[in-house]
Amino acid sequence: METKKNENFERNELSLEALEAELRQMPAPQARAELQAKLLADISDGKPTPRLWHRLPLLRTAAAAAVVIGVVSLFAWLTGGNGGTNVAWGSVAQRIKQVNYVHFYEIKRRTSGLRVSLEGWHSQGKVVGIKSDGTEYVDDGNILTVFDRDGFQIRQDPSKIVEITGHNFLEKMVLGWFDFDKEEFLGNTPIHVGEDFLVYKLDPGESIQPWAESVSITVGRNSLLPIQIKVYRKDQENAYDLYILDYEAPEKPAEFFEAKERPAQGEDDVVLGGEEVVIDISASPGVKALAIRLYEKEFENIGRLKVLDAAVITTEGFRRGICLNMPWKPSKVFKVGVGNSKHWPDKKFRHVTARMLMKPTTEKNLYHVEAYCWLRKMPDMRSD
Repeated sequence: METKKNENFERNELSLEALEAELRQMPAPQARAELQAKLLADISDGKPTPRLWHRLPLLRTAAAAAVVIGVVSLFAWLTGGNGGTNVAWGSVAQRIKQVNYVHFYEIKRRTSGLRVSLEGWHSQGKVVGIKSDGTEYVDDGNILTVFDRDGFQIRQDPSKIVEITGHNFLEKMVLGWFDFDKEEFLGNTPIHVGEDFLVYKLDPGESIQPWAESVSITVGRNSLLPIQIKVYRKDQENAYDLYILDYEAPEKPAEFFEAKERPAQGEDDVVLGGEEVVIDISASPGVKALAIRLYEKEFENIGRLKVLDAAVITTEGFRRGICLNMPWKPSKVFKVGVGNSKHWPDKKFRHVTARMLMKPTTEKNLYHVEAYCWLRKMPDMRSD
């Protein structure tokens, strides 16, 4: 008799599979978060059921199953369900190709501690980066120009961001860290799916394998853009390189991405083999003038070279020699720095750096000297 009742139920009622299929075809409800919380609370509270349910156990089971399926489906719609678990890296890579502005930080964790080593901006094919020591570089896609922390040009090299064609800036950041273009990697899915993030983990590329253990990339679940790239190191304990990225509207004006040379603080004409010339550089804090003499000197096994002597004169009136018999070349930046306390009359520590550029003129042995100088006393010295 019980068997017959079961058969009648199976003939006349929807199966659990059919109920689930029908529920999944329903349009997604636009429920508020409060409704979701109330539904889950009602289930967990175990509210009393009508007596009719005790008389029809199979109907009660089927209906309860339908309610559970409905709540699970509703919860999936409200929270995203499995959305993200099957998002392959290929989709992220395609999204990256659409980006033309990135603001990023490079943070390094070592046994000695944590420090921000670089902040950078990428916009419309140009990159500006500022290191923790104040060094700045500007890459305009053709030339990479590097400046020291005082704003003076150190060198120029071919662009780094065009060395690898066919990739945008973000792709180039990770090239070499892992096999970005390998088909099996493009099919990788997240190892973790959070409410807002997807996390991908992969083996390091060949170029960083000697020191890197693994690479993880955290991607925004909605944007599909990397917001964090973390390279775990194996050459030091608990060490890693961390890159944090954001994609807000550019905060920097277009001219920010143009290389700019700092103007001279003082300049004058100096005769090679002539008298010492004192160049006024009072525009430099703490410095009054730079004294310079240009001449030639014979060196054994080298020959005759152009050399210079230079001394700085501070606002207190102290004179301090900073170089003697130092070789130089026309139109090439000459830079020298000294730091100590014993050679100053008040025995206070000072660090002086001078930068000179000797440009030939139309007159023989006459050079136009551009001078820059800056002085730091002990309280002003940087710890980095």
